[in-house]
Amino acid sequence: MPYEVFWGLNPSGLKPFEKAFENEQKLIDERAWIVGRYAALSVMIGIEHTFGKGSSKYPEKPFSQQEPETEENISEEQMIHNHEALFAWLGVMQTNFELTHPDKKHPTESEVVTHG
Repeated sequence: MPYEVFWGLNPSGLKPFEKAFENEQKLIDERAWIVGRYAALSVMIGIEHTFGKGSSKYPEKPFSQQEPETEENISEEQMIHNHEALFAWLGVMQTNFELTHPDKKHPTESEVVTHG
């Protein structure tokens, strides 16, 4: 914003410039997040290929150009991989909880409230 415009406006006239600045900052933040997502994926794939089952591949297209995964277009192998990753993640969460809350008692099956 030019100096002359700034001093010529009242505070309410500056609101559009403030909103534009906030939008620009949001866009910068989203771009940085996407770069981090790609970087984390490439590190994860590198570690996976180095230390174990190297079945994951870096995406051939940007995420924005990929078709979303649905039950109709996901392979059986990918579904199994996703389930294994989910259970591994849940196991890590349980272990972290147990380490940080050693005094907490886990509920028995009869104590768990279910809906349905």
